[in-house]
Amino acid sequence: DGVLSDFSSAWSGFGKQLGLYDGPIVTSEEALSWDWDIAQLGLTRQQSNDIWEAVKNTYNWWMTLRPIVSPVEIAMLNEAIQQHDIYFITSRVRTLGLSAETQTRHWLESIDLHVSKRASVIATRGATKGRVAMGLDVTLALDDNVNNLAAYAAQGIQAVARRWTYNEPWQPSVANVAEFCENWLGL
Repeated sequence: DGVLSDFSSAWSGFGKQLGLYDGPIVTSEEALSWDWDIAQLGLTRQQSNDIWEAVKNTYNWWMTLRPIVSPVEIAMLNEAIQQHDIYFITSRVRTLGLSAETQTRHWLESIDLHVSKRASVIATRGATKGRVAMGLDVTLALDDNVNNLAAYAAQGIQAVARRWTYNEPWQPSVANVAEFCENWLGL
């Protein structure tokens, strides 16, 4: 979310659809902070919690996100999957229906990523991405959340930010997945 998919527009659009939010739909490109739901949308903590509860009570909600990667970037990622051990590590709340991990795998396959060939999909909780990656001997990570980037770095993993307004200070960073594949994976 924030690297391959646009969580922000799905979440704010869902809140709007439910009548829990009446402002504009916010995309990843427009989110000004990681906690944009409170700060940027002007929601109360309770309104935000209500939207999250609705997400948790929706079947396979994670399979509804809009991809923010181009066909070229998908082809580059598929090439990376053939050349490297690739892990898609995500931190998602449990929703009704399939597990977050299975929803993620199906979503990745729906955008033509060949995750069943050699890539692994791992769904984890909160602030555990750094420890999970360390346990897998990951040496390079791409993420958009500054807390996850810091957790990777703390484990000695080269952490590269998918650059958005809310994480601009983090370096190194890339504008998109193609830049990451070219500059960090040599594709």
